[in-house]
Amino acid sequence: GLFGESEDRLPIADIASVSVRQSPLDQFFGIGTIVLQLKEGKHERLVGLRDPDVVRRKIEALLTPARWA
Repeated sequence: GLFGESEDRLPIADIASVSVRQSPLDQFFGIGTIVLQLKEGKHERLVGLRDPDVVRRKIEALLTPARWA
């Protein structure tokens, strides 16, 4: 929001893929946008995140089924 943070929740099962978008200026400041491609064809954006590649890897880890030996 304009004067504070907002929070929306999205079930992890609704996410098909995750990608990062960064301009050169974003890379300089270490921020970026995470794009969540949803299974229904829509997408959601998480804008202005610090260390977006770390966030992407964490989300992808949740999307990958656990392999038990």
